[in-house]
Amino acid sequence: MFVRVLVSNVVWLALVAAAPVAPDLAEAFGARESVEQISLSPDGSKIAYIAPRPGQGAALYTVNLADGQPVMAASVDGDPERLTRCDWLSNNRLACRIFAVVASIEIMPVTRWVALDADGKNFKMLSQSEKLNQRYATGYGGNIVDLLPGRDGSILMDRWFVPEAALKTRLADEREGYGVVRIDSRTLAATVVEAPVRFGVEFLSDGQGEIRIMGTQLPSSAAGYSGSKVKYSYRAKGSKRWEPFSEYDVLRDEGMNPYAIDPALNAAYVLQKLNGRIALYRVSLDGSLRKDLVFAHPEVDIDDVIRIGRSRRPVGVSFVTDKREAVFFDPELTKLASKLAKSLPSLPLIRFIDASADESKLLLWVGSDTDPGRYMLFDKANRKLDEVLSVRPQLQEVKLSPVQSVRYRQATGPWFPPT
Repeated sequence: MFVRVLVSNVVWLALVAAAPVAPDLAEAFGARESVEQISLSPDGSKIAYIAPRPGQGAALYTVNLADGQPVMAASVDGDPERLTRCDWLSNNRLACRIFAVVASIEIMPVTRWVALDADGKNFKMLSQSEKLNQRYATGYGGNIVDLLPGRDGSILMDRWFVPEAALKTRLADEREGYGVVRIDSRTLAATVVEAPVRFGVEFLSDGQGEIRIMGTQLPSSAAGYSGSKVKYSYRAKGSKRWEPFSEYDVLRDEGMNPYAIDPALNAAYVLQKLNGRIALYRVSLDGSLRKDLVFAHPEVDIDDVIRIGRSRRPVGVSFVTDKREAVFFDPELTKLASKLAKSLPSLPLIRFIDASADESKLLLWVGSDTDPGRYMLFDKANRKLDEVLSVRPQLQEVKLSPVQSVRYRQATGPWFPPT
């Protein structure tokens, strides 16, 4: 039996205090969600979340769940920097992605990753700095490929290597392409794990530090524009040799598009069309490339693979019919989601957002068509469910109408614009 705790150990923000009795509905519905992104520390004792600030600004808050007191670790004003996500690297350190659109010679999007302690101290830039002698500029700051569970602050990041011009020196770095580096978030010591590939576009890790899949995209012509097809290669377990895996056409959405790897099953999860709809398959990486259907919906596409925990373990799929739905193929989570829905009849929609390293604690989103939702923490050992944060506290006193789907027959035959 699940215990729902609504008073003790509840985390409340000063900026999302209880809504007034008679809220301004336009203001309440127009407000940004109080939690734009949230994650759980490896030991399950802390959360980190991004909350809105005035204008387009945002702030990173960290909370020790034992005392429930939020600490603002970082903030941006939104002009031009935007804080888009933060992930725990260890029990006391995080990496955050910052996005901006800057204008110099041309308008260019720029991303950067930074690392900082839970209290905002020991700030470090994880993305590679631009150099004056680079042959061209790139706004790409990389992405986290693997959180490296158990490595206490070291991560794998992808990086675009830009060759340097030799200006009165022979020490210019001529490497170019897409590669992977291991970075210590405290010292910034970096080691190249995957040498840059000239036309590389993607690397997938197994969540345990091993790069298993690589994507390359050749140009379509001498003009240098990217072609429509991505060729994927894979490595057998323990091997460094690349073998052909699949070819995916990004324009036609045809072929196997790999999303995640499960090291326990030695398999990759891919999205591919089945009878015109995108379905999820499991493909063995043992050399046979045996493909098994995991889930397909007869009416809509699968549009996301649900992953949780430090290793980003694939556990389910998400799709939209009349509403956003999730189906789990992990047996334990399937049973747990069913039990939670019964324990929370007014909040039947369940999403697994994150998990502690041992998955003994799960961060959930629960909601319904008449409830914007709230985040909860489930402790498997104690079988206790604690509410953490409300998504839209401004609407707590507002009665919302149930969502009703409307279906109608589409007109057939040729259509001509009015004259």
